Amino acid sequence: MPGVSKTIIRAPKRYRYLIIDQKAIEDTRLSWAARGLLCYLLSRPDDWKVLIKDLQRRGDLGRDGIYALLGQLRIAGYVRYQKSRDEQGRIRGGCYIVREIPDSPHPDWPDPAQPYPVKPEALPNTDNYL
Repeated sequence: MPGVSKTIIRAPKRYRYLIIDQKAIEDTRLSWAARGLLCYLLSRPDDWKVLIKDLQRRGDLGRDGIYALLGQLRIAGYVRYQKSRDEQGRIRGGCYIVREIPDSPHPDWPDPAQPYPVKPEALPNTDNYL
C-alpha cells in the first residue's frame, strides 16, 4: 500500500496507560494467551489480589485454563505463589506475586531468558558487505 506511513494506530496518552518491559511481551517461552494474561495482571494496581474466580469472570477461560496460563507464567518466572500458614503452621491459602521481569524459579540455575555469552570470533563479520 503506497503512501501508508502508520500501520499501528495508538490511543492518545490519557490518564490511564501502561508501560511494560518489551521482553515480557516478546518472551517466546509464553503462549499468546499467557502473554495477554501477564499484560492484564501487570495493568492492575500494585495491591491487587489475583483471584482465579475473578479472572474467570473477566475473561473467556475456565478455572483449568487460568491455572494452565498461570503455570506457564510460573515456569517462566513471572508468577510465584506464596503460601500462607495459620498459627498451627497449616497452609491456609496464599497469594500470587506477579513480576514484570522474570525471576529465576531456581535461583541457582542459569536464567533461561538470558542468552548464553557468545564468542565474538564465532559471529560473522558483515562490515565488508556494506
